[in-house]
Amino acid sequence: GHAIPEFFCITDGLTHDVKVLRSLIFQPRSFYVMDRGYLNFGQLYRIHLSDAFFVIRAKKTLKFKRVYSRSKKGQQNIVFDQVGKFTVYYSKKAYPEKIRCVKAKDPVTGKTIVLLTNHMGLEAQTISQLYRSRWKIEIFFRWIKQHLRVKVFWGQSENAVK
Repeated sequence: GHAIPEFFCITDGLTHDVKVLRSLIFQPRSFYVMDRGYLNFGQLYRIHLSDAFFVIRAKKTLKFKRVYSRSKKGQQNIVFDQVGKFTVYYSKKAYPEKIRCVKAKDPVTGKTIVLLTNHMGLEAQTISQLYRSRWKIEIFFRWIKQHLRVKVFWGQSENAVK
């Protein structure tokens, strides 16, 4: 399939990413795959309450208490797959339910990343691949910025973007 976003918002570059997240209406059963610039536990909980799913890169300072580990049997490049809760007061208050924490190793670079998700069913490897697929959209927008002088998009549909 094509990596064409359903929604995007162009700002002046000074607008913080989380502000854009606050304005979104989350679609049930959809996945929202984000970089850690969007890490806001209240907004993640809003996605969770919308019956939607998120995959987001955790910040290095994440305070998380493991309740149990999930099997990573047969899943290459998965360091751990844990379910737990946030331990910091404000994080716990903003996101009171259990959350899943997946540490994956990039097969090419060998670097590891820690991902958070509220989806409890998919294999950790699939969660990792979802996050990696985010780069297709990054490359798409990088191309737009380099080749087009876009000030305004006239629509947000797939056709308008094309």
